[in-house]
Amino acid sequence: MGGNCRLAFAFGHRGDTFHGSQVQPNLRTVQSSLQEALYELGFIKKTNVSGQPCILSSRTDAGVHVRMNIAAIDIPEAVWDGMGESGFLTAINDQLDGDIVVWAAQKAELNWNPRRAISRTYRYRLEGCFDWRGAEKKKFYEWLNVFVGQHDFNNFRKVDEVP
Repeated sequence: MGGNCRLAFAFGHRGDTFHGSQVQPNLRTVQSSLQEALYELGFIKKTNVSGQPCILSSRTDAGVHVRMNIAAIDIPEAVWDGMGESGFLTAINDQLDGDIVVWAAQKAELNWNPRRAISRTYRYRLEGCFDWRGAEKKKFYEWLNVFVGQHDFNNFRKVDEVP
């Protein structure tokens, strides 16, 4: 009988319907919504020794939209072999309500952890979020000034990393 395999999958979500990405008691979060869909499908069990059975590569606050985040889960290898990427995407997206869309999946090394990235790239995009046509040009540039200059990102690093 086969064992488990680690599955990495890419997804995006509309943040305005979530209270951030990490599981929080009695609040709708991205991670809890993904896990609930995976439980319903029987891909993961609710009991997990290591904490959350679905590991996200990064966290977001409430209201933040994400085009791409990566998650990892361990599922029975026979399940993955029987459905492949196409079957997985269809199954999980049918369980989700449309505020989250899973758009790619593949097997990864069993010890792979999406939190241990060598680097991360963050892009802040404004298109499609609002109707900018009515905004005054001066006001628009005023809003964009929050992105100009040097910023201290110390709070986004691990405590034991040298800045």
